[in-house]
Amino acid sequence: MYTESLPALIERAKKRLYELGFTESTVEREYWYIWKRLLKDIGDVENVSLEDLYRHCESYYGRNIILEDHYLLTADERRIKRVLLELLYFKEYDQFHNVPLFRNADLLDGYSISLINEYLEYLRENGLRDTTLVKKNSTLSLFLKTCRIEDLCEETVLEYIASRTEGKDPYASRLTINAVKRFLIFLKSKGYIEDDYERLFPVHPITSRGSISSYYSDDEIKILIEYAGNKAGDCAKRDFAILLLLVYYGLRARDIALLTKDNIDWDNSKLKIITSKTKTELEYPLFPAVGNAIIDYLLNERPEVKSDHIFLKKNGENMASVNITGLINKLFKDSKINTANKHYGPHSLRSSLATRMMNQNESIFTISKVLGHASIDTTKIYTKVDIEHLRLCALEVPHVL
Repeated sequence: MYTESLPALIERAKKRLYELGFTESTVEREYWYIWKRLLKDIGDVENVSLEDLYRHCESYYGRNIILEDHYLLTADERRIKRVLLELLYFKEYDQFHNVPLFRNADLLDGYSISLINEYLEYLRENGLRDTTLVKKNSTLSLFLKTCRIEDLCEETVLEYIASRTEGKDPYASRLTINAVKRFLIFLKSKGYIEDDYERLFPVHPITSRGSISSYYSDDEIKILIEYAGNKAGDCAKRDFAILLLLVYYGLRARDIALLTKDNIDWDNSKLKIITSKTKTELEYPLFPAVGNAIIDYLLNERPEVKSDHIFLKKNGENMASVNITGLINKLFKDSKINTANKHYGPHSLRSSLATRMMNQNESIFTISKVLGHASIDTTKIYTKVDIEHLRLCALEVPHVL
């Protein structure tokens, strides 16, 4: 029987992508790093199988995203799942099943590339991460392939917006459309185009039935906390402390991964961070339950390695947001909370906090400050705020002297 090692399979698959006309940056960005992660995790196996992919997903992502329903996965998880299954399909049939159309023949002209690069450099200088910039580069490249700069007009922009919203996931559509809108605003500010067409873009291209993240009740959150607090095993104390940070403060997964000992002022019981996304400075009271959970982890479970980061993997390496997403998703599933037809994970806890605060009649400005949003428009989307509900909230209105 013919056998093939995983490294040999990956190299053969990469070579085929190049033969199909894919650029080196596309192969490296869309495929190679995911396959390399698989190889590093499961080792130099022969005749990689579906069970090997299951094992890798459980090990690296904290759950089996291969078996999960497509609509429950994030866009990034769907892409990872597709790329892993493409490798297995290639092994069996010596061809790919469904590769994206990033071909050399589809390359943008030099002027369009320069405009995108200038905008991405502007975003980088304002603190956006490289992983975010890669996604924006892909979105803007596809936009300029559809709507060339020299052909921009109301009709072409409206056609593009329609193509990204009709029959599409509303949340993904919002992200894509907003990225293009901000890009056009930037181009106008630099004098590259005369009209930014901002008036054509929906303010909130999420319908009333849409949702960024699902809300979980106080009782469901209590079940989750109780389960995590009583869970035994490796990293249980770490996972419990991370869960409490999400429940009490609604922090982003990346901000938790980046927490260092300098972020906690033990003497004054304060938690201070600068958000990685908006660069907003936030200060919270360090609640006893959260502080005690962190201390318990630091004293009794954290690996004894030299690192400023508070939360570490079992092997002592720094955590990434994907690790936190994986462990929280696993807590949701293992705690038996009903997640049918609902999103779950760190973002759902963030949204749940916002919704709880709103139900307690906290002002929209207070909620926005707690979540570290750059604009209350984002907060309105999180809480699905409408004008009538806002009128019922106790907003702080300054007196005019």
